Amino acid sequence: KDKIAEIVYSLSGGKEKARANQDGSAKEQKVFKNIAISTGEASLLNYIKGESSGAGVFGRVLSIDTDQYEIFNSKEEADILENSYKNNYGLFGYEFCEWLYEQCKNEDILEKWQDSYTNYKDNNYNKIEHHTSTRKANHIALLQMGYDILDNFLSSKGINIYLRPTVFDDYLLEADTMSIEQDIYTNAYNEVIEYIYSNPNRVYQSDR
Repeated sequence: KDKIAEIVYSLSGGKEKARANQDGSAKEQKVFKNIAISTGEASLLNYIKGESSGAGVFGRVLSIDTDQYEIFNSKEEADILENSYKNNYGLFGYEFCEWLYEQCKNEDILEKWQDSYTNYKDNNYNKIEHHTSTRKANHIALLQMGYDILDNFLSSKGINIYLRPTVFDDYLLEADTMSIEQDIYTNAYNEVIEYIYSNPNRVYQSDR
């Protein structure tokens, strides 16, 4: 548990640890793109709470509660998907890749997706207060786009997904609130200011 926050920070950094050459110059850092998914009875954020790493780690974790949305409108829709992947041994995934490949050939569709992503991202930025939440605003914009794309594909197969419209806002605002609460530097500053206001005679003297 005491290493979880450190691991999350390292994985999400996008580059290996900085090291120096013998002459003191900085070694070239290898960079990477990745995504890590964790599931369990307890949220990953619960393990990070109380760590001294502060809001930086919170800005790199997105907690999704599956109870907040319904995947299917009916059992029949769920059966269609279940039969598809059971009877075709994963070919349903290949169908999605083929469909996506064909969609990406259309410049108008690509431009529409890019504009949609930009709009999602800008709207998310306007809803947050803490600077570290911009990372999650970007991540959630990708989720929103991913949902739109997957929804288009499944609709073409006669499968409809219902996602509560405000679920992404809930994730974003919850993450923003948590980042604000866990900002150790801002909180420390606020405590100092509060102490000064509460104890003016201990901080300064007046000639009057």
